[in-house]
Amino acid sequence: MQHEAEQRELNPEEEIAIEKVEISETLLEEEDGEVLELIEIEVYASTHKRKPKAHLYAFRVGKTRIEVKDPIITGRRILELAGKMPPEKYTLRQVEHGGVLKLIELKEEVGLRAPRIERFRAMPRTAQDG
Repeated sequence: MQHEAEQRELNPEEEIAIEKVEISETLLEEEDGEVLELIEIEVYASTHKRKPKAHLYAFRVGKTRIEVKDPIITGRRILELAGKMPPEKYTLRQVEHGGVLKLIELKEEVGLRAPRIERFRAMPRTAQDG
């Protein structure tokens, strides 16, 4: 007796869950010293551990997905890559796992491999921001 596979479209939450499982399996297979091809920093944020080395690091600024080679990046560069120009007119906040927000200055360096970093938010500066 043959069983036919049921096919249906996944909703966005199911797609994200599958993606996280696939990435988690990749994490388990990684050996010390191995460099991964791509790290999605949002997926690793909940592990509370330093992210492994990779050729590319992917993160979001709002809804914009960005990939970079260097895990050390300035606030200014994050805003530029997200198309927030000129950067001086925007405030950048780092969103950590659990919703904690941290203000990132333009000259400040962010280590994308650090634990808890999930994504970033950019907002136009207001008169109150200075």
